Amino acid sequence: MTKKEQRKFIAVMMICLTLIFAALFISVVITGRNHALLNCRNELDFLQAHYSDASFGSLYDRNFFVADAFSENNYSIKSENYSFSADIVDNIVIKAITKDFEYGHYSDCYYKKEFVGPTVRIFAADMNKVFAPYRQSTSVALYSFIIAIVLLFFIVWGLSVKIFSPIKESLNKQRKFISDASHELKTPLAIISANTDVLEQNSPYVLSIKKQVERLDFLVDDLLTLARMDEGQNNIMKEEFCVSEEVADVLLTFEALAYEKNKKLISDIMPDLLYKGDKEGLKRIAGILLDNAVKYSSDCGTILVTLKKSGQRIILTVKNDGSNVPNNLSDRIFERFFRDDSRSREYGGNGLGLSIAKNIATSNDWRISAESVYGKSMTITLIL
Repeated sequence: MTKKEQRKFIAVMMICLTLIFAALFISVVITGRNHALLNCRNELDFLQAHYSDASFGSLYDRNFFVADAFSENNYSIKSENYSFSADIVDNIVIKAITKDFEYGHYSDCYYKKEFVGPTVRIFAADMNKVFAPYRQSTSVALYSFIIAIVLLFFIVWGLSVKIFSPIKESLNKQRKFISDASHELKTPLAIISANTDVLEQNSPYVLSIKKQVERLDFLVDDLLTLARMDEGQNNIMKEEFCVSEEVADVLLTFEALAYEKNKKLISDIMPDLLYKGDKEGLKRIAGILLDNAVKYSSDCGTILVTLKKSGQRIILTVKNDGSNVPNNLSDRIFERFFRDDSRSREYGGNGLGLSIAKNIATSNDWRISAESVYGKSMTITLIL
């Protein structure tokens, strides 16, 4: 889980830093382009003011032409110092006549137009040299952006290692403590259970001890399961199986229990739903959800189990009458030891079952969620 959180940290940091540097890069590009366009317009204004000077054509260091256009195909060159092809000149004249903008461009040739009587006078010049520094600065900015992102990735990765190392160490110690403590508790619990069998079985005190030992044994088993999952020892065996049959088998084991508690168990299972994945994990989750529903549904209540397919997803839903969980705390039921004490003590719950279901679902990239309607119903949905 810590590795997953570390990856999330790196991803979030890199997205934020990339957006910041992308904004800087775009601002540099836009500023450079606006500066180049301003220089182009200044050049065209200068051309407009001086093209008629006797020595202008020989001194001006850019290819240019000035033309008077009567129509798209009827124009005359007034002044020139250019090596443009006839096609480029034709396209510039057409754009100048057909477009409403005062300034425009075709390829690297920028133009300005003014109306002189019935004609459109066009001032055009090759601005490749004006845009050369802009293109060079854009290339430099782009390479700098890429290099900065790569360097920032390694910096963020290094920081994440430094930040998460103490957390990992603390969690590893905690997991080792839970695992070791659980293993150590198994032996005395087994001895206590065996000794109580030797004692007088009809004594209410002995029966109470047996019941508490069983509760402790279940708690230790669940703690060991969670410890193994936290340590990444939850080996997932993926195989193709029929989800409909597996859920139906799990459902069958709870029918008698529901009947004993005077609760109605209804199922709506779509047949022949095939899936390739963790069969044992699915059966464990289905058992936990049904056990939770039978235990905590209202007296004489109804439990509805549905299995269906939506698009490419298989959806298992377990809904029971009655809920003591506030609506805004629905998803907190997956937290460890989160439970309704008044009912958990009555039914022997320890608040770890749904946490185990959540861990199994997360390990398989499944989605599990809960929706509580206080006093009315609890619905838990698993999406494969």
